[in-house]
Amino acid sequence: MTTYTTTEGDMLDAIVAKVYSGNTAMLTDVLDANPHLAEQPPVLPAGIVIALPEEAPAILETERLWG
Repeated sequence: MTTYTTTEGDMLDAIVAKVYSGNTAMLTDVLDANPHLAEQPPVLPAGIVIALPEEAPAILETERLWG
């Protein structure tokens, strides 16, 4: 798991979008890994260390070609 340390003016949704290439669905996973963030204002102060969980690989649906 990697971490990110906030700078003044960071917002969690923008951090998640940047780190996870626009996949804002990871916001829930980041909040689960960092329950202390729920107490923070929308614009985060500098110096907060955020644990960034790994993104789970997408599950691809397969199609049966032969019956």
